[in-house]
Amino acid sequence: MADLVTLANVKSYLWPGESITTWDAILPSIISAVSETVKREVGCDITYTFYPALPGTSPMFVVDSTNNKIDFDEGAADLVGTVASGSYIGAALATAVAAAMNAAPGRTAAYSCVYDATAGKFTISVTASVTLQWSSGANKNVSIAWLLGFIDTVDVIGTAFVSEKTSVAARIRGDGTSALALPNWPIVAVMSVVDEDGTTYTEGYDQDYIIENLCLRKVGLGVWSPKEYFVFYQAGYATIPADIALICYELIARKWKTMKEQGWGESGRTMPDGSTSTVNADGALTKSQREILARYKRPIL
Repeated sequence: MADLVTLANVKSYLWPGESITTWDAILPSIISAVSETVKREVGCDITYTFYPALPGTSPMFVVDSTNNKIDFDEGAADLVGTVASGSYIGAALATAVAAAMNAAPGRTAAYSCVYDATAGKFTISVTASVTLQWSSGANKNVSIAWLLGFIDTVDVIGTAFVSEKTSVAARIRGDGTSALALPNWPIVAVMSVVDEDGTTYTEGYDQDYIIENLCLRKVGLGVWSPKEYFVFYQAGYATIPADIALICYELIARKWKTMKEQGWGESGRTMPDGSTSTVNADGALTKSQREILARYKRPIL
């Protein structure tokens, strides 16, 4: 799972304005350990994760007017590809994406797209360098970026583009109740729900289910039958909240400082004047830090 803060930001916190590489081999392990400590306290992984498909399977990707546009630029003008609406397996959607880009008025380069069912990722290739305008495009609000597994917060330039997000779906077994619990929090959006028989379910108060806390709640008196469901959704924070990041920096700094002062494993130290000091080398959360993280805890169903 991804870390909550980056090595670069930790170094800026520890040594603002300086370029120090002495601890580059050690800090990543400390960052990962602290990230896991915070995630355990919250109750789940809160890093932004996209779950568009289950690797090795043929899930359905649903394209409609809310997610069918691709903005791109070959250097002369902004171009727009429109993917035909429909329900696709991965390989079919890849073909549709390439067709949409090649049909964009004004394009000159040739586009192809493939889907890797093992990794659950899409790769868009082009015969000349282009910019995929995931962030700046005029159609960002109806972009297909997230459905393909691309991050829409930055434009990308090149001749080959691979989905950034690890493609793993929530595979959940219904238990005969009205709630289908999802493992990650907070839920940003649910793309589609498909059961083991291929039946799809639609979100809405007058449809099949609504999103409620950490679960998909069946509308009315409906229940989720005892079968496998594949939920393709987005969850977590695209930008880790500032107070969580600060807690990570504080814990990392404490661990690093203790190690630097050769205090690893000490619980206390006698000072030259006879006084003692406590060494908190285990990185335990303080009361105030726990109170902050309590606001982000995974809800209990």
